[in-house]
Amino acid sequence: MTAENDDTADIKALLNAPAAQPFDPDLSLRRVLVSARRQTSTRDILSFFFSWIWVLFAGFGASLHQAHTRLQLQREQQKRRRPPAPTTPA
Repeated sequence: MTAENDDTADIKALLNAPAAQPFDPDLSLRRVLVSARRQTSTRDILSFFFSWIWVLFAGFGASLHQAHTRLQLQREQQKRRRPPAPTTPA
């Protein structure tokens, strides 16, 4: 029973004790807004950076694909233009 009395006394003491720091809604709002602004700016900067990287890689990939396709087309045209080698009877 003494443990329950000690717990009850502790709970009553906590409830009756004045708050160490009163709740300030303006301060809380400012903290949330600062945190949100920081997250938003970080996300915007990172998305801008990664979008430029994406554009560069996509451009290089498209250029490589186009160059490869042109090279294959040129090789096929060269094969068509070459006359077959004459065969000599043995």
